Amino acid sequence: MKTRNRILALLLALCMGVSLTACGSSGGEAPAADSTADSAQDAESPEAPATSEESASADLPSDVTLTFWTDQSIDPDAWQAEFARFAEEYKDYNYTLEIEAFAGSDRATKVAAAVESNSLPDLCLFAWFTSSDWCHEGHLLDISDVVEPVGSKLYPAVYEETKLGGKSYMLPLWSNYWSLIYNADMLKEAGLEKYVNEDPYDISIWTMSEFEEILAGVSGNMSGDQYCLPVFTADNQADTTNILWLSSQGGTLWSEDGLSNAGNDEKVIASLDKLKEWADKGYTNSNIISKSNNEVPSQFSNGLCCFTNGYYSNYTDYKNQMEAGDINTFDIRLAAFPTVNADGSDDYRFANYVYGLSMFDTGNADQIAVAKLFMKWLSEDKEALTNLCMAVSSYVEIAEDADVIAANPMFTSYNTVVDADHIMNFHGNVAGYVSTRSMLFPELQAFFGGQKDSKQAMTDYMNAANESIQEYIDNSVILN
Repeated sequence: MKTRNRILALLLALCMGVSLTACGSSGGEAPAADSTADSAQDAESPEAPATSEESASADLPSDVTLTFWTDQSIDPDAWQAEFARFAEEYKDYNYTLEIEAFAGSDRATKVAAAVESNSLPDLCLFAWFTSSDWCHEGHLLDISDVVEPVGSKLYPAVYEETKLGGKSYMLPLWSNYWSLIYNADMLKEAGLEKYVNEDPYDISIWTMSEFEEILAGVSGNMSGDQYCLPVFTADNQADTTNILWLSSQGGTLWSEDGLSNAGNDEKVIASLDKLKEWADKGYTNSNIISKSNNEVPSQFSNGLCCFTNGYYSNYTDYKNQMEAGDINTFDIRLAAFPTVNADGSDDYRFANYVYGLSMFDTGNADQIAVAKLFMKWLSEDKEALTNLCMAVSSYVEIAEDADVIAANPMFTSYNTVVDADHIMNFHGNVAGYVSTRSMLFPELQAFFGGQKDSKQAMTDYMNAANESIQEYIDNSVILN
């Protein structure tokens, strides 16, 4: 993976963030003025002993069960197996792990309720783009003492992404690229074989005009309830896709001062108009206003639409379902989002989600000490990091391992087409981004429903988003 360092070295602009097929949250609350962020910062976190004999004499808490939350489709047995290896090194202390996985759409509600009831979990595995808001709110602990010792093993930009104010709040584990996923059989059936790569693991790169030819050709070859490209505005799910399309004509939703620029960028407005043009031509589903992205995966699996969107791990999920006989087999491929630059030249984009392990501030010194001990152990254990990785590892040694590449043939194509110039910062590193997600889809509904034109819809979104972002900035425990 000779280009991998170049690929990720400049991904600093991105912060992460998925549910299986969508980034799931219904928005965040403004940060509370009285944070408990510092209540356990100084909790002792001893280094892992070199031998079991040394561990037996260490001053460690006993009989501790760690709670672990995630919105990812992890294999709980795999995590329990690795935790068991860790616990064996401290077998005199009786450490166990309880895992709770849930839908991404439940994430904001569950965390908010846990904050209110003082029942936050010890560990969490989420996307960075959502976790960063909890840093501003004071709910995640500074774990620089865990991450810094292994910082040289991480891709530099991924390491830097998960910092705020120079401190680390996440141990990055993997990157997941947000792409178009498509049914290549539908292109072939429409006489568009020339746009399907010979190698099934080559990621398709199309110009905007080529993509529009594909939309027209595939749509013209469909019947009944079939449609080509999903467009959805019913809720805030998969907002990354909408933001990618809103940036497809060379604009940007975010300004350098950390605020929204959506209503001031004519290229963003032109992008929204382009999406409406596709809908008017019949390239998309007709029920845009009521359509949720959560409906799309099953429709894609059943041959009702040509395209869907998602992570690399979504692509592998579809492949695994085909192999298991759970869905019909078809030629499934990945493609970049086509883009037109501000100067009119053709380009393409992906979005990157960084996922990793963070620690909530529970205020319990014993829980914090053991959670940090486990994270230190995990950060240095190549076997565990490899076994638990769901996409492209944040660790250079693992991502460039020949066996890992052989098991993931798509990685070769990623090295060819995913470089820094083609990664879009979909959330702009803005404080309180999660809170802005619930503000976008009502404006898109108003536009597609004919109540607002594109300029008004983007301006109203910009103003609402900036009010929330500014509140986060003003109340951030990190920025103030």
